[in-house]
Amino acid sequence: MNKEKSFFLLGVAHVSEKSKEDVRKTIEEIDPDSVAVELDFNRYIALKRNLKPKKRGYSLLGFILSKMQEKIGKDRNIQPGKEMQLAVDLAKEKSKKVVFADKNPKKYIDRVWEEMTLKEKLRFIKALLAGFFLQEDITEEEIEEMRDEKKATELVQEFGEEFPTLKKILVDKRNDYISKKIKSSPGKKVLAILGSGHIDGIKSRLESEKSAHTEVL
Repeated sequence: MNKEKSFFLLGVAHVSEKSKEDVRKTIEEIDPDSVAVELDFNRYIALKRNLKPKKRGYSLLGFILSKMQEKIGKDRNIQPGKEMQLAVDLAKEKSKKVVFADKNPKKYIDRVWEEMTLKEKLRFIKALLAGFFLQEDITEEEIEEMRDEKKATELVQEFGEEFPTLKKILVDKRNDYISKKIKSSPGKKVLAILGSGHIDGIKSRLESEKSAHTEVL
């Protein structure tokens, strides 16, 4: 493999204990020069201090998404995003470069709310509220499905058909930004820890770098 740089992509589920195991094992095996995470620095600090995300200043959409995430975390007895915190902590322990490859989620959520049509807003809120109040607790099987790249990609595509504005900003625009951060990560061997739903889109963006090798783990 005669490439100047190698990108290794690990897909995770944000509420999975097994994802934390995957992170630990992969950092050990790949031994990267830098570790890029789907996280911004402020969110990392909040995770480190076990702080709940602030809801003040969020749009209605942001508030509902935050409550949904809280519910899943409580059901699973895990704070969403802990696998990202672990990746950062392990990278620091091993003196690897850490790249916070995402923006504050509020920036995306506020933009989504501004650009969504009224019809799309109502449809999405209805779907979220129905899931929040009616759905049974998420099973271990369903959590494991979130770790599967193929299944996650299918879910993102279905999501995009139903809610195109959300997919454009929360998935596609984020993929653009995160990919640029990964490309500019220091070192020849870069490990990126990403939600499984982002793997396919980010992989295709990284593969445009002809001088780099991209591999999904």
